[in-house]
Amino acid sequence: MKLITALLFFMLISPGYTEQISIGADEWQGYTHNDGSGIYFELLKKIYPDYQLDFKLDSFNRTLKKFNQKKLDIIIGVYKEDLARALFPNWYLDTEYPIMAFYNPKSLTINHLNDFKQLSISWLRGYSFQRYLPQSENTYLIDDINLGFKMLANQRIDTFIDYSYNLPEQYQDQFSSFEVLPSRRIYIAFQRNRHGKKLALQFDQKMAQLRQSGELEKLFSDDYQRTGLADFNPDKKEIIIYTDEVNVLKEPHSEQLMLEPSLNRILNLTLDSLDNYHFTYKVMHDFSKIYQYKQRNNVCFIDMLKTRQRQAHFAFSEPFSLYLGQHLYSKILLSDKEAINLPQFFAKQASRGGKQLRLAKISGRSYGKGLDQQLSQIDQTHRYPTPVDAKTALKQLNNGRFELLIEYPSEVDFYWPQISKEEIYSYAIEGADSYLLGHMMCAKSAKTAQLIDDFNFSLKKRIPTQAFYQMQLQGVAKNNQNEFTRYFNQVFLNNHQVQ
Repeated sequence: MKLITALLFFMLISPGYTEQISIGADEWQGYTHNDGSGIYFELLKKIYPDYQLDFKLDSFNRTLKKFNQKKLDIIIGVYKEDLARALFPNWYLDTEYPIMAFYNPKSLTINHLNDFKQLSISWLRGYSFQRYLPQSENTYLIDDINLGFKMLANQRIDTFIDYSYNLPEQYQDQFSSFEVLPSRRIYIAFQRNRHGKKLALQFDQKMAQLRQSGELEKLFSDDYQRTGLADFNPDKKEIIIYTDEVNVLKEPHSEQLMLEPSLNRILNLTLDSLDNYHFTYKVMHDFSKIYQYKQRNNVCFIDMLKTRQRQAHFAFSEPFSLYLGQHLYSKILLSDKEAINLPQFFAKQASRGGKQLRLAKISGRSYGKGLDQQLSQIDQTHRYPTPVDAKTALKQLNNGRFELLIEYPSEVDFYWPQISKEEIYSYAIEGADSYLLGHMMCAKSAKTAQLIDDFNFSLKKRIPTQAFYQMQLQGVAKNNQNEFTRYFNQVFLNNHQVQ
């Protein structure tokens, strides 16, 4: 054993030894090739000249799987929401082309995302384009891009989803296209460990040097302006964002905080174009303390409800998330009625005497105007203070700390099966809002005012996309999706409805 250790040490210090980096990617014409050529591979050779680079080309789906299994040090060309547990550098890799739906204009016309519902749709296996499209039973995944365009030309499918640069020249004049998703930043991602952190730091340092020397422009050539890298500002304004929506699988001692998956997807879609900001997420366990931050010039909170009191001290973005109205939850059967009037319920409990049921009250939380008014009428002795995150509150409900909890159905649908196999009873609350809207809420300053303007501009471009709708729908139980869609159309889309 000592001999092996000594040999390994000798290899590491030997001048002839070169550390290897395993790099995974799909094959993209002009960017990643089997022979190690292509813009992205050539870029990494310049960034890591002292390493032996082992390029591993495979389907995007299998490459993601290998990275998640920690068989790769680096993965090329991902959106931030593609990976739940990865380290992303400050610099992005490229600005991806819009995702397009190609179709034959002689046989059909696509004017809106709803038009896809009755169509047969195909795309390359491994790409999660279903996130950006209405649900359809007529989808076909293929393994070769050329086959997809050939099937479209032979009318075996109605539309093929891909990027415009992959459209073969022979079909340039034959097909029309519809934009499914606007351009977005794509990234290189690293494993979340000490080695990954070292590689990410080197990536950022070298990207700045390559731009300054002109090598970055030379490498991307005619595509350089499209990338946006010429105007990228690595010295970003730091914005601290407080949230309670934190993934409980966060690694200890990690510098990166993982947001709850649904919220993470929505924010990535909206924030990825805001190049002038560096967002640092922090956990807020008690929202009654938010007012101590009202004088800070770089502090925001996400997914916050508007209230009159908050508006007096903070600035709000346009709404970016929608949640169905909160319900009352209990492990105890409370009533035969579908809806409960909270003040009347507790008054009736008090008149009966005996043990009183306790209602959890999350500190500093607004439950919407209707419920906030009802809660103000309930005696303090019937309340139980609890932490701000939904999963902890549901655990406490399960352990008997209190008997009643007001929560969003989407949170309970997601977390309760992880906590208990017992039944949980749900009741609508009379006078509660049918739905609630989440905003970015910031302390008032010139810096945050600009952020909110930039955020709203990005949001305006994303709202019409099916991705914005689908990413929120993923957190809604199937039996509530029709109701959610109705309110979503009402709030966000008006005449451009999804169904």
